Amino acid sequence: MNSSTTDVALRDWGWWFSEVLTSVTGGLIRRKGAAKMTRMTEAHSIFSTNSGEEFQAQGRASNRQVYYLSTIKSRKDYVPLPVGGFLEKGEAAMLLRSQRDERLKQEREARERLTREESLKSGTVAMAPSPPSQHDDVDDSSTAPESGPVKGPIVCFLDLDMTLFWGNDCNDLGCALQWVKRPYMDVVELFRILWNPEAEKAILSIKRKYDTRVVIYTRRPSLLQYSSCFRPKTISIRFMPEWRHDESVLISNEAITLNQVCIPGSVKTAQEIMKHLEPEEPLLEREKADLLLCFQRLLAARQVTQEKLMLEEAPDVVVTSTPKDVPSTARRLGVDGNRAYLWDDNEQLLGRTGVHVVDRFDSLSREQRDCLFTFLEPKIPLHSVDPQLKEFLITAPEQHRVIERTDSGQFQFAVKERDAGLSQRKWPVPNLPPLPPPESTIGQRSLKLFKRTFSDVSKILRVSSNAAIEPFRRAVSFSGNPLNTAG
Repeated sequence: MNSSTTDVALRDWGWWFSEVLTSVTGGLIRRKGAAKMTRMTEAHSIFSTNSGEEFQAQGRASNRQVYYLSTIKSRKDYVPLPVGGFLEKGEAAMLLRSQRDERLKQEREARERLTREESLKSGTVAMAPSPPSQHDDVDDSSTAPESGPVKGPIVCFLDLDMTLFWGNDCNDLGCALQWVKRPYMDVVELFRILWNPEAEKAILSIKRKYDTRVVIYTRRPSLLQYSSCFRPKTISIRFMPEWRHDESVLISNEAITLNQVCIPGSVKTAQEIMKHLEPEEPLLEREKADLLLCFQRLLAARQVTQEKLMLEEAPDVVVTSTPKDVPSTARRLGVDGNRAYLWDDNEQLLGRTGVHVVDRFDSLSREQRDCLFTFLEPKIPLHSVDPQLKEFLITAPEQHRVIERTDSGQFQFAVKERDAGLSQRKWPVPNLPPLPPPESTIGQRSLKLFKRTFSDVSKILRVSSNAAIEPFRRAVSFSGNPLNTAG
């Protein structure tokens, strides 16, 4: 075979090879001269490997992993990823921006935590100032969807008595445990038994989707206007200025001066709270002991709330002796009142901004009731306790009474049981706007797209190369070795 025959065979083979590549790839790979074909041949040597990890290692070593992309888009439209693969520059910018925002958020939270700890050590609490406010809370906008994306945490204010826990301060059962000198953890266990499961369902459903801050918001006037059991006197209890919240607000066209104290979650013990008391006149030692027990029960309820709602830190506690007001209290804590909500059993709060009125938790299921009796019988044996304790429990209002006298004159525990066919209504959840996809979703979606594209192109190139060799083999078998130009 002479040189002209060889040139014709090579030209026919090259034309056929390029046509097969064009038809198989659907126009993605086009013949643009010998230099383009050389680049595609080098790319095929990378993509035809069986292992994706081997491809990434070869690609990084030879800097050739963008060859197949050059047939679709310009190389400048892509940026490499640390884990291998590529992102379009728009998606890459979003990913880098989200990573930067997350890093800045973590740094800001660390600085705030450090400032808070330093302020507590110095006897102050870092809270936002209390600006004067006037707002009309006639209309309930708590269920209206917010406009725009959610920014900042969703603040969940939770009432204690008849809401988070059964009864009013556990209907004197906590006091009874303290009366018989039971340890603090027994009081905590009592609150665990009397926990409202509907609270857990509602708050955790919000917590799974949104950055959430939980705050206990309870109305206990006796902690701020203490009525002494040891002398006929009511004593005003003040706290350190950094904890106080005294603000005049307008609620339903009525001017009210709030009298609240904001106890930070970093306070660990009731003794620490007692150090910040500022009563208007000196307290008796028995009065101090009584207040200490009240704060112990309050912190026990806080501990169980932290456990049940799986909070990393103990929640702040707001104690008020006046009607509750969500927007002003949220501002006092330094958060946006438009994203603050209160769950409370008090029907008088119905229609207030940010308030969800829930069913009163004044009866227990049979399982909870049996568990409570099993717990109480060895802790507070009614047949042998102090008669004064029995008198204290039996003289409670009927709806809060936890013991009763039998026909034989003996005392036994008595707790209202919920009807078997009657289930407790679910807590309402505010209608919040949807969140954008998590930051990791962008990178995961792009990585999946990269792997799928790599797999498709690898198959195309393998099929194309095998099919393109066949005409060349036929030419060799028909006319001898076309590359032997000397013969």
